[in-house]
Amino acid sequence: MWLPSKIVIDISEVDYESGDDMELLLDIPDSTSSVIILGDKNRKAISTLILGIDAEEDIVDNKFFFDDLEKGIEQLNRK
Repeated sequence: MWLPSKIVIDISEVDYESGDDMELLLDIPDSTSSVIILGDKNRKAISTLILGIDAEEDIVDNKFFFDDLEKGIEQLNRK
């Protein structure tokens, strides 16, 4: 069995507009050992999925959600 110590989930090119199934992918029990990379094709929809439909803030916090792969990897290496 392979148990990675850290995981980068890069969904920056995934087209996503709505639906709750994406939440299953984002339900990561240990956010200290993983980061998720978002892109223009899904950033707004994931922001509303996680923060709520009326949320005006952006999901990219540069702690767990990133819009830049290199920044995500840098942060993960610091965890």
